[in-house]
Formats: sequence, structure tokens, C-alpha cells
Amino acid sequence: KIDLVEEREVKKIEGIVTHLNLSAKILKTIRSNVDLKSVLNTGMFSFEKAALAPGWLKEIRGEHLPETVEYDIYSFVYRARKPFHPERFYQLVENKEDNVFENVLRSKGFVWIASRNEYMGEWEKAGPIYSMDSTSKWFIHIERSMWDSPPSAIEKDFVSDIGDKRQEIVFIGINMDKQKIISKLDTCLLSDTEYALGPDEWIQFEDPFPSWEAESDDEDEDEDEDGDDDEDEDGDESEDEGEEEHKETDKHTTTTKTKTTYSTKTTTPTPKTTPTTKTTPTTKTTPTTK
Repeated sequence: KIDLVEEREVKKIEGIVTHLNLSAKILKTIRSNVDLKSVLNTGMFSFEKAALAPGWLKEIRGEHLPETVEYDIYSFVYRARKPFHPERFYQLVENKEDNVFENVLRSKGFVWIASRNEYMGEWEKAGPIYSMDSTSKWFIHIERSMWDSPPSAIEKDFVSDIGDKRQEIVFIGINMDKQKIISKLDTCLLSDTEYALGPDEWIQFEDPFPSWEAESDDEDEDEDEDGDDDEDEDGDESEDEGEEEHKETDKHTTTTKTKTTYSTKTTTPTPKTTPTTKTTPTTKTTPTTK
């Protein structure tokens, strides 16, 4: 509705939309007068394309978006090759008093959390709401034969023994304090001393984020559950033995299949327990004869 704002504001809004989605069709109206054919049943929307968020992907690929300097709209990519300490990163993103992301309109990318070392974190933020989950392990922790992209494309992100694990987050906003954001994120990275402890110790770090469950874990659990059903039907093995097989070694995975978002702190549900022994009915006694 360009009749309600000044020309400068119109240009500013156009700049924001362009950064978020280069292919977005922008319609300028006066008193909301618009041809309905241009907005109804156009078939232009694609959920797949929207999920790709072309603006942030172009930034990560190095196809830098043109800056709208006049309106202080710009974007940048934060990169690092050390994992975040889960507690420090949580405190940063939950800090409302000194909100370093206050002027960030959109943020998206990949995060490496020390206590969840093998899992590729997927970070997303829109305005004040953020989410962080995982649907896959890092490629370095997946058998090469299972890679879903050409090895040459995947290995370009590999560095020494850490493989493709990294921090790679795009920030798009207005009047962002780039150096402050980078500095604050850097404080969340493991120190040299913490890094030297190694993954076996990282898993012990305090981790306030809700649990993740990657698709590979879902498949493993499905197989285990099928096995349990067979054992219960045959009665060959005790339920205790079945439970032992299903114990997770990573304290940051759960047995639920619900994808969790992380705008609030939650508690991992307690697993439901089942009796460890089966009871048998008492034998019926026959009366003595006189």
C-alpha cells in the first residue's frame, strides 16, 4: 500500500523483500486496488523453493547479494571451524536483555554443537523466533556409499580430520552490528583447552537445548521396535534384554519421533518402563475327598 508510506519506506521494504527472496513478485498498490488475477490461483508459490530460501543460499555460495546501503539493509555469513559450547550458545540466543540479534530479520544456516558432535544442526531465525534441529549427521560420519550428492561437491567443505563440520550462518537485517554479532558468537566457540578434551568429554557439557533425533536414528529405532514385537510374540527373550539393546549412548537423542523446535526450554520425557518379569497364574487346587 504505497499510498500509506513515503517513497523512502517503499524502497526500504523492497530492499528487504529482495534480500529474503530474489524471485518474489512485488505488487505496489494504492488503497489495495489490485487485479485479483495477479494474486489468486497464480500457481507461483512453491513450498520447495520457499524452503530453499534462495537469498541465504546465494550468500553461503558466495553469490553475494547487492547491498542496499542507503537503507542499511545488508547480509553477511558467519563461519567458524570449531563447535559451539551448548550452554554458552543457549545463553546467547535466549538473552533478551542484551539481544545481539535484535536487528536481524532472517538468519539461516548450519551449526556444530560440541555435545552433539556427529549431528548437523540446522539453525533458522525469523524475527524473534528461532529454531534449531537436526535431520542428518555430518557427512564425515556417514558412509561414503550413502552420500546423496556427488563426493566432489560434498568434500569441498571438508577440512582435515573434522570433515564438513562447521558454523555457517547467514544473517540478513537492518542496521545490524556485524562485529558485535561475530564477537558474541566467537565467545560461544570452544576454547583451545575445551577443544583438546575431545568428543568423548564434550558430550558431558551442560546442554539446555531440547533433544534432537536424526532420520538415521528413526530408522534404527524402527528396526529395534520390530525386533521387540517378534520377541514379545515368541516369548524367547526377556523384556530386560530388549531394553538393554535399545539404550542410547548419546544422552542428547530421544526415542520420540516428534521434530522439536527450540524457542523455549523443554525437558526430555521420561521413557515408559515395562515390567521386567511375567507373572504366572497360581495353580488351582482340588478339594480333598472325604
